Amino acid sequence: MNKQKLLIACFSIIAMICTFLPWIEEYGQLYYGRQMEGWISLVLFGTTLVICLGGNIKEPLEKKFKLGIYGTSGLATIIGLTKIIKGSPSIVKMIPDVFGLSFTYSWQIQPGLYLMVALGALIIFLSAFFNFTKEKDA
Repeated sequence: MNKQKLLIACFSIIAMICTFLPWIEEYGQLYYGRQMEGWISLVLFGTTLVICLGGNIKEPLEKKFKLGIYGTSGLATIIGLTKIIKGSPSIVKMIPDVFGLSFTYSWQIQPGLYLMVALGALIIFLSAFFNFTKEKDA
């Protein structure tokens, strides 16, 4: 199996597992990826895995497969980034309640979400910039 495809397949599987890890903590309550948009990322990284294994498994990714990986992994990464941006401490706002008082609404991003976004970006990076060619016999 080509090294590029092997790495992308492994990273896709790990990213799929991130769906079952905690993504957000809100007031002491953990929310897992499967309770939010995690199912979408699970399907997208599963699609990335299937696309990666398409074609000749011993050759580097073809252009048409790379475009599919860019789309699926990119979309999953964008979903994760929007969650991170929404939960960023600098974006936490004072929300007025009905009586005109304000309270702070915040959440904390958990490692599962960070890992999923990092793996999505790494998959895109690997498919774009690394073409591991088949080693020739000496």
